[in-house]
Amino acid sequence: MSKLTGITVEPGIVSGKVVVIRDVNFDINKNEVDAASIWREHQRLDIAIETSKRELRVIQDNREFSISLGDEAILEAQIMMLEDPYFIEDIRDVINKGKTAEYAVNFVKEALTESFNAIEDAYLRARRNDVIDLTERIIANLLYTPRVDFSQLNSDTIIVAKELPPSITASLDKKYIKGVVLESGAKHSHTGLLLMSKGIPALFNVGDVLSYAEDSHYAILNSADGVINFSPTKEELEAIFLMKEKNEQIELTKDTYSKDHVKIRVSANVSVQSSVEEAIQYKADGAGLMRTEFMYMSHNDFPKETDENRVYESVVKALDDVTFRLLDIGGDKFLPYHPEELLDEVNPALGTRGVRFLKLHERTLRQQIRAIIRASRFGTVKIMVPMVTSVEEFLWIKNILNEEKIHLRMTDKIDLGAMIETPAAAIHVDSFAKHADFLSIGTNDLTQFLLAFDRTSPNFDLLAQSMHPSIFKVIRNVVMSGKKYDIPVSICGVLGQNLEALPILLGLGIRHISIDPNKMVEVKTRISQLKIKQLQRLRPLLAQIETEEELLSIARKLDKST
Repeated sequence: MSKLTGITVEPGIVSGKVVVIRDVNFDINKNEVDAASIWREHQRLDIAIETSKRELRVIQDNREFSISLGDEAILEAQIMMLEDPYFIEDIRDVINKGKTAEYAVNFVKEALTESFNAIEDAYLRARRNDVIDLTERIIANLLYTPRVDFSQLNSDTIIVAKELPPSITASLDKKYIKGVVLESGAKHSHTGLLLMSKGIPALFNVGDVLSYAEDSHYAILNSADGVINFSPTKEELEAIFLMKEKNEQIELTKDTYSKDHVKIRVSANVSVQSSVEEAIQYKADGAGLMRTEFMYMSHNDFPKETDENRVYESVVKALDDVTFRLLDIGGDKFLPYHPEELLDEVNPALGTRGVRFLKLHERTLRQQIRAIIRASRFGTVKIMVPMVTSVEEFLWIKNILNEEKIHLRMTDKIDLGAMIETPAAAIHVDSFAKHADFLSIGTNDLTQFLLAFDRTSPNFDLLAQSMHPSIFKVIRNVVMSGKKYDIPVSICGVLGQNLEALPILLGLGIRHISIDPNKMVEVKTRISQLKIKQLQRLRPLLAQIETEEELLSIARKLDKST
């Protein structure tokens, strides 16, 4: 089997030579230590701990600043654990019973790992890898076993391993590490969050991948579709090389126009430093969606307002025009410090998420709004409210924004928009349009709620299902409401970067889409080939369309006529 599938962590299409990382089996000395030598084991432990601290500091100093503060927080948490007197005392207690230092560290590692495995919540359970990472670093230093070192790589590489420790992930350089494929791993583990923050395409839970992967073999990783191909054909390799060359040769501009000179604003969805850099590289028209939750997810507690403001300011300075989505926690996105009562929800996708979470954490909401207001000194800033179902929720946020502006003596206007991603908001869209400065259609959640699907299910193809005619009928209604109240309407979600959907969206009146930066080339190129005037003929036909096949057929005919 040359092709294996897994769970997408960071989407992308890359190729490179495979480097397989095998688990290290430490030779743990289980022999008893006589009482006269116990002091030496304590000394060995002290040296190993100090060495581990130095190594983590080196990784911190050598890495580039991450916009999510993810690697900084993760590495700092490991250093703090090395200074935790309770953690160190547990190890010393085992040494005092006549055991070697490496045995003691391994004993504590296994005890902590067992405790984490007993936790039902997958997000918190995934944190056991942080403990394994740190304790194995100490053991490696006790036994003088070299850790994995990628600094000598000088060509495009795809790493394949069972698991990848967070501290090693933090040191990865995107220049040569093009992709990561793991046999296990949780998407929102620290390793997963770090790979997202670095923009390294990654695939997790690829069953039995170590049986198929061989060092130096050339592979193609299409993590966007959840596939790793270990035996690509000559034609497949040529196709990916041509795609790379084409992307490098295309001259992009910030302004994007259709073939008949209608301006379409193409913004970027960003969350971390790598996506901001890509947004600049591919000439995005600002950030149409700044996902703020990743910064929170990388911390062990709610971030300080100064840290939050520093991140937001850096994004605004880089992109000039940024739309911040307020903290959108819940569903498949949890915090390590998430309230316990929220972790037991039977259906998190329909639970306490988005604005519902914010209502329970008003202090956090106010802090976030203040941080955004302060960042507005450096460019155009907008705020949008996730998962609203009632106008009362939206007006509550609007009132808090006004109060915090007064508190900070801010007089400049900051636009506040509503995300239309629930059936209630879609049906009630006119009421939102009356009070909002703009509307943003979140097609990912809108699709799952309209079609009654769990978008995290392996049986649900979000990209395919989002072509359902009902989705476009809702979009048409939102666009009409925006025109009625003279406010802009944008699209964010995978639908906006679906090349088959683009002609339909533009024909329905969408003039602003926000997409992943790595999709800019193909989307901007596609827009430049379309004539809006022809595509607008779809609008009166939409009401009679019953099937996806019928919708696509009409869209293709209109496309050909351009």
